[in-house]
Amino acid sequence: MLEELFKVLISTISLLRKLNDNNISITTLESNQQFIHTRVQHHIQDPWYLTAVYASPQPNNGRVIWQNIERITRNMGEPWLLIGDFNEIKDGTEKKGGRPIDLRMCRNFANWIDRCGLVDLEFIGSRFT
Repeated sequence: MLEELFKVLISTISLLRKLNDNNISITTLESNQQFIHTRVQHHIQDPWYLTAVYASPQPNNGRVIWQNIERITRNMGEPWLLIGDFNEIKDGTEKKGGRPIDLRMCRNFANWIDRCGLVDLEFIGSRFT
């Protein structure tokens, strides 16, 4: 799981560096096995924040990330990009096959997104992986 999180963050940082001619500094502010929260600063622009998530597929472990992100949200006043995989779905259209959908868990996740003021930018590419 930690390996997947680092893959997400490393590819994002690599892209940022290519786009900004290496005039960028990235400072890790907080990290654990499920997320990395960073401050991104270009030498001539205001800072912004990047958080990469790869949440545990175990429901009890996954909820811990919700609490951490909610805490970060309360203190966030600058531009912020939250990327990654929460291993959750908001509704039945985001799942195919496997175990039945737990609509209560879907509602909880959708409510958490709203409570944090987050905007889901949806996805690009294969609908189901």
